[in-house]
Amino acid sequence: MDPHIYLRISIVQELALTYNTISMTNSIKKSQSRPSITGPLQVQSIAVNALVLFIIFTAEISEWVSNVRYSTAIPYLFAFFVNFCIARIRLYFNPYSSFPLFASLLPFAIITIAAREAHATVALIYFSCVCSIHLQSNDPELKRKISLYIFLTIVVYSSCLLFMDYFYQDTSAMSNDAYKGLPLTEPISWSRSLTIFVCITVLGVLFLNIQSFVQRYVDTISESKQELLRLQKRNAALEDQIQRYVHSEDKVETPMSKVLALLKALKQDAPLSKEHIAIIDYVVTELSLSDRLHNPIISHADNMNDEELSGWLGEMNVLFANKKFESSSPSLNSPTNGGTTLGEPSRNRMTNFAVITRVSRMMSQSEKTEVSYGDLAKNLKEWNFSAHRIDESTQKPLLFVGYAIFLYHDIPSKFGISDTTLRNFLIAIESAYKVENPYHSRVHAADVLQCVHFLLTSCGLERGLTDLEIFALLFSAVIHDVGHPGTTNQFQINKQTHLALVYNDRSVLENHHLSAVFMGVLSDKNMNILSSMPREEQMTFRKHVIDLVLATDMAKHFDILGSFKTRLQGMDEYVFTEEADRLLLTQMIMKVADISNPARPRPIAYRWAQHVMEEFGK
Repeated sequence: MDPHIYLRISIVQELALTYNTISMTNSIKKSQSRPSITGPLQVQSIAVNALVLFIIFTAEISEWVSNVRYSTAIPYLFAFFVNFCIARIRLYFNPYSSFPLFASLLPFAIITIAAREAHATVALIYFSCVCSIHLQSNDPELKRKISLYIFLTIVVYSSCLLFMDYFYQDTSAMSNDAYKGLPLTEPISWSRSLTIFVCITVLGVLFLNIQSFVQRYVDTISESKQELLRLQKRNAALEDQIQRYVHSEDKVETPMSKVLALLKALKQDAPLSKEHIAIIDYVVTELSLSDRLHNPIISHADNMNDEELSGWLGEMNVLFANKKFESSSPSLNSPTNGGTTLGEPSRNRMTNFAVITRVSRMMSQSEKTEVSYGDLAKNLKEWNFSAHRIDESTQKPLLFVGYAIFLYHDIPSKFGISDTTLRNFLIAIESAYKVENPYHSRVHAADVLQCVHFLLTSCGLERGLTDLEIFALLFSAVIHDVGHPGTTNQFQINKQTHLALVYNDRSVLENHHLSAVFMGVLSDKNMNILSSMPREEQMTFRKHVIDLVLATDMAKHFDILGSFKTRLQGMDEYVFTEEADRLLLTQMIMKVADISNPARPRPIAYRWAQHVMEEFGK
């Protein structure tokens, strides 16, 4: 046969094999029962056929294998075409049909016999190529099928050797175009053939191991991709919620806020007399104080001389019609300037020289301090404050930040706290925070305390707050997450932990933090910074701290936020003269500071985000 004719036949064979492989791959992709990751099968098929053609042509041209005839391509192409047609039909109905794999044994037998003296090389190459291509089919039963294919390949190859041993030894035929009668230059050696059997078996075992690895890789990639898609969808949903909340925040209304808005609109637009306007002002004021809406009112409180009865009624939140809610005389429990006005400048405090002297002395006594007081004082006044940097420099961020801020607000001198007691208290609280917590740690406490300090001083929110309220706010920031286990309230409730049972599923962790401080740290007189306070003042302080720490429970977030917004709507000027208003203001300061880290500069916020994901993701 002319070599050009053989070349054309080989090209047809190559295209048929490529089309068969592509068809099988497309059929497999139709199945959705398993994740599918396939390689470039078309390129590989072309490469395999090119390799086979290269072997055949080099054998023919260089005559390194004698008596190879072009007529071999005809039966091979016919066998492959039949195989392709049947496989196409089978794969249409079953993407994981085993027919293409096992039917490839027929072309394997033809090309092995046609290869004559090169039968071993051709058999190994063909076997390897078939296994390599089918490894990418993602067939769930591929391991079992390849095991059977290895056995059948050995059987077929043995049969080919038997046939060749008989067929190529008969010299009775004289035709040059026939194979029969042309003896092999190297007779069949069964001892060498045994080596080929071993090679096929070893290659087969290798392909089985590769198949297991490939399947695990496919499953891992697929699971990772599905998890990534799930996280992307969740992230998109969260971003959508955030955008909706941001753009509609001012439109989020409660029934109370709607009533207040209507009353204000009525006051501005309707032609009302001064008496009616005064009535509307009174209604707006009373509605704004939402915690007093259901409290009973006693009209003749001046005639009530029974102190025990008055105290009992006060505990029941009874209101007295002739008693003003703001105190007339200055004290630790009432502001000296008539109330807190948002945006006003802050009041006098301990001189900077005194603070620098005492803090610098303490920092010089520390075993490890790589930051100066100047750097610390500068950072405490900035929004880009990094508690992590203080922690990395001193290993005691809460001690140094807390000591400096308490001195800045002159807390020790106002409440009779000795320098040693203040240090002991801060050291004990800092050691009570769990170091293994990525987020709820001493670094978080220092960060929250600095944010409270920033809001009080830079935003002027301390003006009008009493010294006791400022002390309670700073104290609450220091202790608000003491002994945090690194889980959420809902986790504690779902697991029915000891803490959840003790605190009856109500603000479990917040109650735990408070109890750990008041029953633990403050029970030691060397650490009790409240020991110099009068008993009555201690009770007021404790009540305020409890209200502030419980406000950090996110279950109360919208209640406190809604109350604050409602109260602001009821004010013509943002002046907080009443004790209930100042409590609400300090609760909002505490809440803002507790969740402020996403609003920090991006590098700082990103680091906090990593910590919170690590803690709640474990």
